Amino acid sequence: MKLYFFGFPGEVGGASTKFTHLLVLLGQEYELAVVPFDETEPDARWRQLFEALGVRWLPYEKLPQELDGWGVLLCHFGALGSERLTEVRRRGLRLAWSNEMMWTVPNELASVGFGLFDAVLYVSPAQRRTLEPEYLRVLTGIPPETRELADAAATEGWLRPGSIRWVMTGNYIAPAEYPFQERPLDPGNGGPIVIGRLSRPDRFKFPDDFPDHYEGLGLKNARFRVMAWDKELARRWNGHDFDERWEFLSMMAERPANFLQSLDLFVYELGPKFNERWGRSTVEAMLTGAVPLVPADRRHHLHALVPHGEAGFHCDSQEEFGHYARLLEEDPVLRLRMSRRAREWAETKLCNADEHRALWRRVFYGGDGG
Repeated sequence: MKLYFFGFPGEVGGASTKFTHLLVLLGQEYELAVVPFDETEPDARWRQLFEALGVRWLPYEKLPQELDGWGVLLCHFGALGSERLTEVRRRGLRLAWSNEMMWTVPNELASVGFGLFDAVLYVSPAQRRTLEPEYLRVLTGIPPETRELADAAATEGWLRPGSIRWVMTGNYIAPAEYPFQERPLDPGNGGPIVIGRLSRPDRFKFPDDFPDHYEGLGLKNARFRVMAWDKELARRWNGHDFDERWEFLSMMAERPANFLQSLDLFVYELGPKFNERWGRSTVEAMLTGAVPLVPADRRHHLHALVPHGEAGFHCDSQEEFGHYARLLEEDPVLRLRMSRRAREWAETKLCNADEHRALWRRVFYGGDGG
């Protein structure tokens, strides 16, 4: 089967990096082509990757007049409402849409209601609960606040029988891209435990009390590393007296894998207005061996990624974040055991390539992917 991925992969951002990892995952099973809707041209580095993966780079103008197979759009908001997207649908291509966020964007609902997409993809139940009522409203006229009716309308596998199918595809990360780093039991003469986070520089992703949140963990000897920090975030907390424990890095100042390998604990509290639809950076951290401490709040998907007490901890409050962080600081043997388990869990349970390919077969073939 031929798959056309519309847009462009990248090294920054959840959807952009997911794009790249899916090329690795699905390239073993399908004939892949990357198709931009604009005039983007790949540089030598991307051309080398495409060649290594056997992926074609195909300008839109060179698409066949008759298309067979599937087109996949991951968070490609610029394509919505475009004549080119309508045209590839007219030429026979079936289309799968994945929003990748927790809110709808201009032209998205109109595209769904118009019947442009054959499949709507979700990364988690948390995302589905947020987006599906909006999709159902345009497809069935059911108001999004009428949750029980919306649930009744969304029969297993279908938003509207004979029209759009929904599929839970999750979020694949290639484990080899985030190698495990064994942490020493003693970081050297009682050296500091390293606490940190990696996320896009969105002020709403950070808790309102950050950086007091980190400093309030009550650790005896700690360093704090934060990557993807920018001027807006610095202005947000310009009244805070950051001491020598803090290190702020701009986006991609280090390779994400190297940065995460430098952390002992990945402490990922979130702002009250932000819902995490999956948690890609948390799983990346687990793959490298950083032990995650995440919110227990079920609005997020994070609790489903981290087995509590086994490969990390769910925290209901600042007090619990501090309790578990101090426990791991004081017990390096426990920290090492949980670090190894975090890698094992992420690699075998969250990033199993065979299981993820089976999920994508459901998108393209329906049912169980037969």
